[in-house]
Amino acid sequence: MRPSFDFPELGVAAALWMQGRTVERLALAAGGLESYPRLFPEITARVAGRELDDAAIAAVATEVHRGVRPVHNTFLDPSYRRRMVPVYVRRVLRAVRDRGTARGGPT
Repeated sequence: MRPSFDFPELGVAAALWMQGRTVERLALAAGGLESYPRLFPEITARVAGRELDDAAIAAVATEVHRGVRPVHNTFLDPSYRRRMVPVYVRRVLRAVRDRGTARGGPT
């Protein structure tokens, strides 16, 4: 037993499978918001078969933002952490997209 607990504030991770510029599959997870990391398969499935352009990234970020309800388990206010969700989602999706198109393979 530890005398205290250390919770993350917010973390977002993504895995992207592409064929050329077309998304084959996208997986997205967010941690530190609820009591367990959360996946968003119903949201990420919508980009399969499409290009992951900035409009698609913005749409995913908006939908994830609407669906999260951070708990009060850290020093940061839950409303601030919720406002940061779309920022983190956009950043990670742009990073995996740009790395994938530069390499020409899965990211």
